[in-house]
Amino acid sequence: MEVRRTAPVKLVVPDKRRNDLHETARQFLHCANRAAEFCWSDNSYTECVTANTTARDALYDDLREETNLTA
Repeated sequence: MEVRRTAPVKLVVPDKRRNDLHETARQFLHCANRAAEFCWSDNSYTECVTANTTARDALYDDLREETNLTA
């Protein structure tokens, strides 16, 4: 049996807010890439950061300042 765990959601974005959506997506991608760089280790999987609190404590303030995202 196959189970789908995600649900696609179609966003209806007014034309005048479309740029805001794209900017938010760009900022989110920046944060995701920074988190991946911080957490990943090319040397060994045992050196990867897997604790959410460790990554959040290290990155949250800087990313919030860089992107002006609220969470």
